Amino acid sequence: MPTNKKRTKQSANLGDYLRQAISDRGISLRALAAGAGVSPAYVSEIMNGKNIPEARVCNAIADFLNVPRITIYKLAGWIDSGEDEMLVERFMEAARKNKPISNLIDAIMTLDEPERSEKIRMILAAWGR
Repeated sequence: MPTNKKRTKQSANLGDYLRQAISDRGISLRALAAGAGVSPAYVSEIMNGKNIPEARVCNAIADFLNVPRITIYKLAGWIDSGEDEMLVERFMEAARKNKPISNLIDAIMTLDEPERSEKIRMILAAWGR
């Protein structure tokens, strides 16, 4: 998991992204909250960098906004951009197509680095990707 300092910076990026998404789509904060299955206060905390959304909420926000889940995970600070980016992106694509894999990724995203990337590498290697 990223350090608190980094996660706060990343969370600010998520807040900016969500504000822009709300504006671009002409939706309200309440609509985003309802679409993500959380309270408007919780979304406000995310947007103000006071709360880091858990994997379930990241997934719900991404699905509601119809954006790749990896986008929200990166902005929330759960995934560091870098050499593992393509690896994670391939895994996330697979997760969108398969519910058991989607559940697995939720569990993996709660792990700290480098364990998270190692688990993803092991799964993809076994999967032949």
